[in-house]
Amino acid sequence: MGSLSRTKGAAGERELAALLSELSGRDVRRRVRQHAGDSDLLGLDQWVIECKRARTAPLSLVAREWWAQAVAQTRAPGAVPLL
Repeated sequence: MGSLSRTKGAAGERELAALLSELSGRDVRRRVRQHAGDSDLLGLDQWVIECKRARTAPLSLVAREWWAQAVAQTRAPGAVPLL
């Protein structure tokens, strides 16, 4: 992944974290050290959040890859994947 792509992704995660914090009243933050299988955001305990920032995305990419990634990260009982 290139530097510009990482920067764009990090900015999208921060933007979504701020929006979710405002809407939920909770402290939602970007996970700084991300490893494979980790949710992108912290602070909404039951949601496992996978954040993607793209101008457009083919449905096949969303359904096959991104959603599969979100579901694969959902390990805890009762956790809900969110893309």
